[in-house]
Amino acid sequence: MSTLLPGNIIWGSEIPKTEASNIAVHDEDQCIPLQISEVKDRAENIPEEALKNYLEAIPQFSKQKSTIFTGLERLYELKDEGSHFNTNMEISGKQQKGLARILKAVFQSSENDASGSVLNSDVVEIIRKKVWDGQIKRLNDILHDLNSLKDDKGGNFSPKNILIQKLQRNIFQTVNYMYKQQIISEKALKEFFQLKNTLHLAALNMYFTPERDGWFEIYKDKDPISTLNNWYCENYRNLYEVLDEREKRYFSYLSLRTFKLDFENSQSNLYDLPFEDDHLFLTLEKFFSKFSKESLSKAKKALNHEEIKQYSQISHKVQAVIDRFHNSEYESIKTAAFFVLYFIQSNYGLEMLDVQKGERFHERMNNLSSRFQLLAELKNITCYMNNKTPSESTLTDDMKSMGGEVVMIYKYYHLLLSKINNLFSQNELENNFQDHNIHREMDYIEWRIEEIMSFSKYYSLK
Repeated sequence: MSTLLPGNIIWGSEIPKTEASNIAVHDEDQCIPLQISEVKDRAENIPEEALKNYLEAIPQFSKQKSTIFTGLERLYELKDEGSHFNTNMEISGKQQKGLARILKAVFQSSENDASGSVLNSDVVEIIRKKVWDGQIKRLNDILHDLNSLKDDKGGNFSPKNILIQKLQRNIFQTVNYMYKQQIISEKALKEFFQLKNTLHLAALNMYFTPERDGWFEIYKDKDPISTLNNWYCENYRNLYEVLDEREKRYFSYLSLRTFKLDFENSQSNLYDLPFEDDHLFLTLEKFFSKFSKESLSKAKKALNHEEIKQYSQISHKVQAVIDRFHNSEYESIKTAAFFVLYFIQSNYGLEMLDVQKGERFHERMNNLSSRFQLLAELKNITCYMNNKTPSESTLTDDMKSMGGEVVMIYKYYHLLLSKINNLFSQNELENNFQDHNIHREMDYIEWRIEEIMSFSKYYSLK
């Protein structure tokens, strides 16, 4: 079997001799074997539109927040997989007429108020939505009932607690799916997350979405930026469509707080930042509300004695975080400071706190943010190839089956490479730890692509 790939590359397990796919080759003398280097050269010239079509077809790529195709995950949502919920909820014409008569008797005082055709479609749809919206509270109750079963002594990574996290994850994904398929309303989804402390559970569960078992796989490579951008966290990104502005900021804060308290190495904690009891968030919200209505200088003059004290304390602590970001000799502390500053700058603006940001602050922040985003995208490529071709497998069939896909993956990697090289050209802003991680991921991807290509055969037509 042979396939014509973009870039005029013929991929197959043997020299094509008969019609196959969308090519016709009748004589093996018509084919020229391609070396791996030649395949890569041709892959680099594949049109970006062809690559985009390939990525759109694979949820692991289409749901990942991409630095190359920024709207990819939105396109995927528009043609979401499956619609079995809608199929199961279809109502027959006879049932619609019967329900319409009942509704007409209940809601109408006159035969002339509305036509039967309107009731048959619109009103039935309204009732159907209301019925499913009512199920949201039941799902929320199950979510919290599961949480009550957790073993407090076992820690986050005990087998029992990991299982509960996975079950809760299924509930979050189910609710998101119902919203995307228009089974429940936007209002119902918003109310689901407003019940009890559901946003807290969502922030914690966002970090417990591993594709592999084991506490180490859950623990490593987590941070408030990369984690939210991962393809399997797409349902948490959708929260920003339905929450109000304060709730959006609160979920971002909970993501940061969960990372700081449960996942970050204790040696890089930022000491006295008041994460407990949401003190940091509540303080920022208080002054954001006051200062957003008038100029900073005028708003500061209106503060009372206690508010001046609070403002001074929070400004002093954030200034200390900025100083650590610029001057700490430990990269882990610089990175920890970055996440806090990223949250404040993105949601409130550091200008509100009247702090000194130092030289090239925004450039340094943007540079580090780009590193995290690119690293997450590289890790997603690695994960996808490993899932399709397990490295411990000795079966060459796994490698051969990826022969066509890996050409497109190489094109994708090549586009990322241009962004990475541009990032690394800014030597004065080098971040050794993140640069090491990016280089490690690049080396692995290049080796894996080479390995998969070596098990495949590629040709071109004379």
